[in-house]
Amino acid sequence: MKIVRKKKTISIGLMVLTMIAFLVGCFAPAEAVPPAVTEKTYEGITLRFVAEAVPPTEALIKLLPEFEKASGMKVIVEQYPFDHVVEKTMMDLAGKTRIYDVLSTPYQYLGQFAEMGYIVPIEKFMNDPKLRDLEIDYADYIEGMLKASAEWKGELYGFPSNSCIMFLWYRRDLLEDPVERGTFKENYGYYYSIPPTNWIEYKDVAEFFTRPEQELYGVALQGKRHDALTCEWMNYMWSFGGRVLDEEGKPVINSPENVEALEYFVSLLPFAPPGTTTYTWDEVTTAFQKGRVVMAIQWNDQAFGVEDPAKSEVAGKMNYGPVPVKKQPAAHFGAWTYFIPKLSKHPEAAYLFIQWATSKKVQMELARIGMVPARHSSYLDPEVRKIPFFYPATLAALEISNYRPRIPEWEEMNSKMMLAISQALAGEKTSEETLDWLQKEYLKILGK
Repeated sequence: MKIVRKKKTISIGLMVLTMIAFLVGCFAPAEAVPPAVTEKTYEGITLRFVAEAVPPTEALIKLLPEFEKASGMKVIVEQYPFDHVVEKTMMDLAGKTRIYDVLSTPYQYLGQFAEMGYIVPIEKFMNDPKLRDLEIDYADYIEGMLKASAEWKGELYGFPSNSCIMFLWYRRDLLEDPVERGTFKENYGYYYSIPPTNWIEYKDVAEFFTRPEQELYGVALQGKRHDALTCEWMNYMWSFGGRVLDEEGKPVINSPENVEALEYFVSLLPFAPPGTTTYTWDEVTTAFQKGRVVMAIQWNDQAFGVEDPAKSEVAGKMNYGPVPVKKQPAAHFGAWTYFIPKLSKHPEAAYLFIQWATSKKVQMELARIGMVPARHSSYLDPEVRKIPFFYPATLAALEISNYRPRIPEWEEMNSKMMLAISQALAGEKTSEETLDWLQKEYLKILGK
């Protein structure tokens, strides 16, 4: 029986997987480790793995000795900044250099990698009784995350490797201060919500807390011509009711909703720190750490940096909530995915590794030491729920997440979007001119 079938939804596939896992698990030993691990079938093999240099990767590295001891394998992890990971991955795949056995790659490359034949579906590994962990419980993955990060045309190509998602960061100590709220009421005629729930409130609060003489600013924007810029702006786009493509796959980037969203985004510039047009997610985190920013739409996996007392002046003063809403909820899903290159030297061993890394047990341990988990059970664990950081906001955002196109053309489209939005922020074009130009570029790229 095939576990993942073409032309079937992933939810049906997961139901089948769950039933099989349950039935087989009834007769399995307490620790259903794959036979290939217990027998150390791949002992002596070295796997090379490339991933982004972020806290979740560091957390995984701490647990690697467990996998290496059980399997007899060695895992070498290469960590780089976002752009370098993509560059290294592309060079290896296109150049057929066969350096990496496992990739952790942004999910938007799924369509391109699958269509180019760079990565392999994992169904054959999932069905192999020597490789399968009988307790993996596929239904425990957050369904929307698994679908967005790993499913392409009815086949599963991997598992989520980093459950990053965007939501609202805010300085709880400032927004909850009764004196500040009272002063705001005197000036704006209403009490703001904690956190702000709509974009009118968000902008008013940003303006109110912008105090350059104190080196304090209401918002930070990821304004650099970089993937960070498009990732942030798309939250506004979705919230205002916009989209990139319509149901038929035609570009609608210059819709009135998108123009309004971009105009609003640009209007926040006066309340952001000087130099915000050079910011990515890293600089936004640093600005919070230095106590210079009150709010931002930012990634969850960056929150470890502001909650570390050794690095941050605002540790213990932060809180996290949903992106403000105009027409519909928005939460930009940004997960990375474990993929196995078609030319991996050790594909079966690579599957054992990604299966282990996303297993219930490992995800639970990672959640406790600093990785954003991909499973419902991790968020529901009593010990994890005691962690006072951002897991509740993360789970809520994942349940309503929006994800960018994963089509093969997205890399080129995203590059054009970075340029366009940065020009709007620089005041080189109006929002309408910006998106009209981008619409024409998208029509060329997609041949519509």
